Amino acid sequence: MQISNKKGFTLLEVLLVIGLIAILAGIVVVAINPARQITQANDTQRSSDVTAILNAVWQYTIDNNGTLPDDTDGEDIENANAKILGTSDADCSNLECPALTTNAACIDLSSDLVTTYIGSMPINPGNSTNSYDATNTGYAISQDSSGLITVQSCENDVDGDAISVTR
Repeated sequence: MQISNKKGFTLLEVLLVIGLIAILAGIVVVAINPARQITQANDTQRSSDVTAILNAVWQYTIDNNGTLPDDTDGEDIENANAKILGTSDADCSNLECPALTTNAACIDLSSDLVTTYIGSMPINPGNSTNSYDATNTGYAISQDSSGLITVQSCENDVDGDAISVTR
């Protein structure tokens, strides 16, 4: 009598295991949803950036006896028209800021804010259709008639809501 001592797996067993792993991997990818995770991370970055910019503006204003920062061309935020944060020498007529209803002028607050009140001017992480740089940071700033200052992102969050902070 010969005893058969088989070692290893049959082809059917291997295929079943591979199929189960594929199904579980598919469930995990759907549950994690990497695209949504990246979008939510970008929204968190935008929220942090608008708060940091507004805090820098307020710190500057407090240190300068209520004077708001302005750029080297004399543009300031003391009116109701929103201005895109970026390079003031740039032609802003072609810059896109979907959150604004009209094209806005550029304002460069870097000389007043950067290094003293904020490490560097934040740049919006953008999305698949919009990218931003130092010319157009993807953030806008405005002051309303009651004196409240609003900093907003040019991109809305994943739910379509505006990302802005007002003080």
